[in-house]
Amino acid sequence: MLSRDHSMDVLQEGNAEQAAAALSDAVAKLEAIESELSAAEERIWQPHWSKNDPLAERLRRVGVAEATANMLICMIQGWDALCRGEPIPAATNTLLDQQEQAERSADAQLAVILKDRAASTSMAAKMGAKMRAKIISKRRRFDQ
Repeated sequence: MLSRDHSMDVLQEGNAEQAAAALSDAVAKLEAIESELSAAEERIWQPHWSKNDPLAERLRRVGVAEATANMLICMIQGWDALCRGEPIPAATNTLLDQQEQAERSADAQLAVILKDRAASTSMAAKMGAKMRAKIISKRRRFDQ
């Protein structure tokens, strides 16, 4: 995922190899999106359409939700600016901030769930041990 902090760190550190790898990965993902989009368009192609139509229009006509199309375009504009050495657009920064915040929130929720499960497991283990002890105690009384 495109991360503003990571991208800026890579560029500022001057790690050309890492920057080239990130750019290559982004290009590969964009090519995959274009390939899938072209395949979807072919299934419903209309004579008045063109592969040169704006990306938002091409995405919407194959059924991509407007919010998803806008997010993709925003991310592409961010990468484009980054590649040209220009500041990342404010809309892209906002989107990245929202995604990073959602990621942190999901991580925090997962940590709570795992902590609760661990507590439940240990509580269940304690209850199991108590039940086992009672059974053993009753069994000894029976055997006597």
